[in-house]
Parts: sequence; C-alpha cells; structure tokens
Amino acid sequence: MSELRDEIQRLSGLLLTQLRAAWRERFNLPPPPYQSRALLLHAFAYRLQARHSGDLGRATRRRMTNLAKQFEADPRY
Repeated sequence: MSELRDEIQRLSGLLLTQLRAAWRERFNLPPPPYQSRALLLHAFAYRLQARHSGDLGRATRRRMTNLAKQFEADPRY
C-alpha cells in the first residue's frame, strides 16, 4: 500500500501536461479530457486504487447507472 501512496504523492506534484503524459504512459490510453488538474489527479488516483484493491462490483455499478438515469429524468432526486 505504501507504493500506491508514494505513486499518488509523486503524481500530485506534476503539472497538468505532465499528469496527462503520465496517464498515457501508465494506462496506454489518452487521458480523459478534463480541463482541471485536480480532477485528472483524482481520476488517476482512483484508477490506481481500483487496480490495486479492486474496482466497484457489478451490482454497485448497475445501481449507480440506474441512479444516474433517474436523476437525468428528474433532477429533483
């Protein structure tokens, strides 16, 4: 776990352009088109943690998708 924490700490010191380059290198994919360095850093940390500890389960992802659809249909929720 300390390796993960160290990597996230290292990433937190990068500029947005460096963070995007690190994303490409680490995941072999273009980074999401976030304009905010903070948002990209959070997404990066989430991806690293999900790879290390496991991502959300299928039921949780399905529930989140359903909640998003409900909110899109009626934002009062």
